[in-house]
Amino acid sequence: MKRKVLPFLTLAIISTSSLTAQVQKGDILLGATLGFNYGSNNDNYSTSNSNIAPRVAIGIGSNSALGLKTGFTYQKYKPGGNSDETTTTTGISAGLFWRKYMPIKNKIGWYLEPNGGVSFNRDVRKSSTNKIKGSSTQYNAKVLPGIYYQPIPKLLINADFGGLGYNYSRSKSDGNPTNRYSNVYLNLFSTFTFGFDFIL
Repeated sequence: MKRKVLPFLTLAIISTSSLTAQVQKGDILLGATLGFNYGSNNDNYSTSNSNIAPRVAIGIGSNSALGLKTGFTYQKYKPGGNSDETTTTTGISAGLFWRKYMPIKNKIGWYLEPNGGVSFNRDVRKSSTNKIKGSSTQYNAKVLPGIYYQPIPKLLINADFGGLGYNYSRSKSDGNPTNRYSNVYLNLFSTFTFGFDFIL
């Protein structure tokens, strides 16, 4: 764990020595993250999911922004083999975030984003003989590291990679009791999310 965190902290500290303002106080940032994924394992399973997460933020200081983000997801899963079962999940989310930009050189830099929010999901598991509905609520708080590139003065292109977080979820499905689950995780460089922000 220490080996993964140390390089990031070192670069973040070095970058603060050459700060230039990419975001000014009073700037409005309008952006989103977009994602799509498809995977399969021969005839064993197939899964696809897509998501969009619009966000808006306001500059509250030099290279600092506070904002609101929302999210919409859709996922479909098929176990494969002789099963005709499919599971479809839809979800919405909302949360607050603060982002601190740390320019490294010219148009490239790092950022840290503490955020927290809640999401609501519904799923339907269907087969030719059965249909089960379920729902879940998740609460999360995390800190995301990321990098950004500013190709033009009013556009930031960015990528998050993993992060440190806490998640608590409560789920229920037809005929089953409510399940509760919580965990703390650190998954630097194992997941990536790409997005953009326009500076208005």
